[in-house]
Amino acid sequence: AWQDSCAVGWWGCVIVPQALGHAYNDRNIGPCMQTTSSSASDDARCDPGIRAVAWPLYVDLDGTLVRSDTLHESLLLLIRRRPWMVLHVLAWLFKGKAYFKRRLAEWVVPDPRDLPYHPAFLDWLRQQHALGRPLVLATAADRRIAEAVAEHLGLFSAVLATNQPEAGVVNLSRQGKRDAIRRHAQAQGWAAFAYAGNSRDDLPVWQAAQEAVAVDAPSGVLRDLRQCHPQPQVFTSQPATWRTWLEAARLTQWA
Repeated sequence: AWQDSCAVGWWGCVIVPQALGHAYNDRNIGPCMQTTSSSASDDARCDPGIRAVAWPLYVDLDGTLVRSDTLHESLLLLIRRRPWMVLHVLAWLFKGKAYFKRRLAEWVVPDPRDLPYHPAFLDWLRQQHALGRPLVLATAADRRIAEAVAEHLGLFSAVLATNQPEAGVVNLSRQGKRDAIRRHAQAQGWAAFAYAGNSRDDLPVWQAAQEAVAVDAPSGVLRDLRQCHPQPQVFTSQPATWRTWLEAARLTQWA
């Protein structure tokens, strides 16, 4: 059963699912939950002793959880280890994105321990996980890469990725990712979901989400995001320096 309650906070007023079975504890500075009908106004009174239940959060990988692109990481690894396969790579590209990602992942998968994670966002995800919030990794990267990252971090209850039959989509991007997330959420009995992303490709997913989290999103993407989510939660990195660019280029792959 779903509790007809209203969570009043910076995201506005939403229906709170009682079935999730967990709430924010005193470690979380979150909005309080008002036990009124869903039509209650944002300025309605609420009990500060009751914390709002968080929506299950689907998390993008490339550019969001990781500050680089794992496809580029994989390509660098392949060229370093097997430079003679460049012609094979060009042939794979002509067969579509999903095929290219699958064949590349069959040869190389970046070590998840070496990926450049977004530190502030990853810390926040660990806090959300500790509070009992369901986290799902949802990425256009190949399933082998996504599963390796999920196993390394130990934060995600499920993985949705490209070339994953159970996701129901060959290339998990844009509308395909949105539809796969909707199906997964419904299968779990979740009435709504939150989504964390970073790029214009994530806009269709954000539009379907109840709550939006943006990580290092360009100003134009944030502007479009605010048309459907006026107050998204935003994570930004420090201004880029020469060291940042060197790390993003992953020059250690050539060592």
